[in-house]
Parts: sequence; structure tokens; C-alpha cells
Amino acid sequence: MFTIMTILAVAALLPPLYLMRLIYKKDQVEKEPVKLVAKTFLYGVISTFPAIILEMILGLLVLIIFPNYSIAYYVADAFIATALVEEFVKLHAMKLAVWKNPAFNYTFDGVVYAVAASLGFAALENVEYVFMNGLGTAAIRAITSIPGHCVFGIFMGMYLGLAKLSESRGDQKRRKVNMCKALIIPALIHGFYDCMLMIGSVWSMLLFLIFVVGLDYVAIKMLNTLEERDLLIPAPKPPFMSMPGNDPKPMRTERPGNSQTPERMQMSGNSMTPEEEKLAELERKYK
Repeated sequence: MFTIMTILAVAALLPPLYLMRLIYKKDQVEKEPVKLVAKTFLYGVISTFPAIILEMILGLLVLIIFPNYSIAYYVADAFIATALVEEFVKLHAMKLAVWKNPAFNYTFDGVVYAVAASLGFAALENVEYVFMNGLGTAAIRAITSIPGHCVFGIFMGMYLGLAKLSESRGDQKRRKVNMCKALIIPALIHGFYDCMLMIGSVWSMLLFLIFVVGLDYVAIKMLNTLEERDLLIPAPKPPFMSMPGNDPKPMRTERPGNSQTPERMQMSGNSMTPEEEKLAELERKYK
């Protein structure tokens, strides 16, 4: 019995841990503290419990309002009772774990931590499904649900990184916009993903396969772009002026090889740098 349980646990946990390692390795500028990533992963695990309660309540409301097994029921259940709830708890798990931590100081860090929270959530969910249904379920979810949660986390992390950057610049309007996108866009992607599976017809499964292939392509391309254009999130300036001769050394603001220099960043004031303009364009592209 112990051996079977161990095999099932390994089969359930290996895919999310493997994907977490891949995302962690993509962070080239400044590696995040392993303990902080693990903390965020654990917060993601814990977030499954409030998600279960919220999903039960909203699922019951959806069942009362819409006819069971109708298209309207599947849409409401997938987008509201499942996707919105799960992305909501994962986003707040990530924020509670790292938002105010000084280690969150580059835009790509948002991806690392959002994926950690998402895969923590997916890990416990996967353990439940695999222990209930066996290794066949583990194999199927290893190439569907687990990568799905990872992709949702990539989209969420992109906008959380932009929100953090906007916050550091004192741009509260852009911060709010990006925080909303960090919730809504992953929820919409997640909702469509689940809705097609719930409907289960030939056409919905065909749409699902096309959607997953396209989504994975976009996510991989976007991940590479975000890693290449990783931007420093400057700490808020202190309210006092430093003494002459004690000025801190300028921090590197971009990846090695980029043309933007710390001096040019300081001269630009609150105007957006070319790299930030490119990242904002990416944000508009995926909104």
C-alpha cells in the first residue's frame, strides 16, 4: 500500500515541480530566493481550500439559475464558478506571499511567483484527482491541466509585473488596470479551457485542441519576450536626501547587452524608456 501511495504521489507532484523548475531557470537576470518561491508555492496549495468553498457556493447558484447541462450552465460554471474563483485565490496567494517583498524587483519575477502560486494550487488538485482515479489520470493531467495552470500563471505574472512596475512609478491608474488584467485575462482563458471540456462534444473538443496548441505557442513566445525584456522595478525613493559623497551606486536597470543605461533611466524621470514602451505594447497586444 505504501509503495502504491508513493508512486501516485510522485506521479501527481512531478509535473508541477518540473514546470516550476523550467520557469525558475528562465529567470536569468536575478534568481529568486528558493525559500520565497517555495513559500509562494505553499500559499498556492493553501489557496485550494477557500477555492473549494467558493466553488461549491457559486456552483450551487449556477445550478439554481441555469438549466443543468445547458450551454448557459456550462459557460457560467466554467467561467464564474471555476475559473474566476481559482484565478482569484491564486492571485491573492501570490500577493500575500511576495508583493511587498524586496526580492520582487524585476518584472519577470511576477511570472515566477504567479506560476509558483498556480502550480501550488494545481499540485494539490492533482494529488486529489490522481489518488481518486489512478495513474491514467496522472498521465492525462500531466499534459493538459498542469501545463494549463502554468500558462494561466504566465499571463497573470506578466500583468502583475507590470502592476508592480506601475506602482513603483506612482502610476496608480496603470497599476489598477494591470491588476484587473492579471485576474480577468487568466480567468477568461481558464474559463474557455474548462468550458470546452465540460461541453464534451466533437466540435468543442476540436476547438479545445486548436485553442490549447495556439495558447501554448503564444505563452512560450510571450515567456521568451518577457525574459529578454526583464525590467528593474525601482524601490521607492526615500523622503530625505543623501549626504554628499554617500550616494548609492547606480543599480543595473536592464539585462546585459541592452542599450539603456542607468544614467539615461535617471534622466528620463517618469517618462517610459524604450524597453518599457515595448513591454506596454506587449500588454496591449495580449489584453
